Amino acid sequence: MKKYISLFFIAFSLILTGCLEEQPTREPSPTDIPSGVYFLPTNATVNPIEYTVDAEDTEFTYYLGRTSSAGSLTVNIINKSDPVFNVPASITFKDGEITAPFTIKFSSVPATNTSVNLEVEPAYVALYGAGSCKFSGALNCLWEKLGKGQWYDSWTQAQTIQEVEVLKSKIPPLRYRVLSPYTVDALNADEWENWIDPSLIPAYIELFVANPNSAGKQYITWDKFWTLGLNYQGTKGNVIKAYLPSALSSSQAANDALSFVYSDISDKLFRLVPYIYIDGLGGFGLKQMFLSLPGGPNLYDIL
Repeated sequence: MKKYISLFFIAFSLILTGCLEEQPTREPSPTDIPSGVYFLPTNATVNPIEYTVDAEDTEFTYYLGRTSSAGSLTVNIINKSDPVFNVPASITFKDGEITAPFTIKFSSVPATNTSVNLEVEPAYVALYGAGSCKFSGALNCLWEKLGKGQWYDSWTQAQTIQEVEVLKSKIPPLRYRVLSPYTVDALNADEWENWIDPSLIPAYIELFVANPNSAGKQYITWDKFWTLGLNYQGTKGNVIKAYLPSALSSSQAANDALSFVYSDISDKLFRLVPYIYIDGLGGFGLKQMFLSLPGGPNLYDIL
């Protein structure tokens, strides 16, 4: 009886309302467009996601989804990201695929936090997608700007103490990046002439403190070698490199210990002794270099 009364009341209310008011026009729900593209939920949230990359990374990957896997489909992407990011102008789904990856590239990890802001072109947007037609995210900065330091290469740029920007890693292992340690002007000052190859001038060199918590001597190391902006005798391919001695030869491994934090003078003074070498030809031996971190000693006073 209770159920009957409830149903009757609802029906009566609807009839009465219909007598007093004009019946509303009911539009059918729009049908989702065949493409139905959206950023996957893991890519788009209420707040921009944060994405942390390692210092060696130069790209990261996300995914688009679509409501139908039938046929191949190329979707245009509207890119409103910071200029540091290289984002594809379009993304293609292959026939049978319901998701498609897209890769966001950058030449090196930015020194400051940066953002990615993307949108699916409106013509392709899913009306009822599980995600969003917009995606934003933040690339976490792994480097702290320390300021200006000094770099001196006694073999390559003996005439110049180079002012350099220095970055310090925010996460272990303890690393320092020395930005633009070599320049065409400084190489010209040492009269390298046709040996100079601007394409071989490194944007930075990265140094590791091998044992930062040691009570004893702290050693400096690096990944194999860096280039100096020079080709031997100006011949393309005869690249002159500054090798970590042990990376060049096991017989040179003991010389790794020549590179260390020069704490007798200052904890902000690094001494580096790479082996200068041309693969397949030979080398010039061990050469001394110095880095004074920001706030460290003036190299003009101690060299």
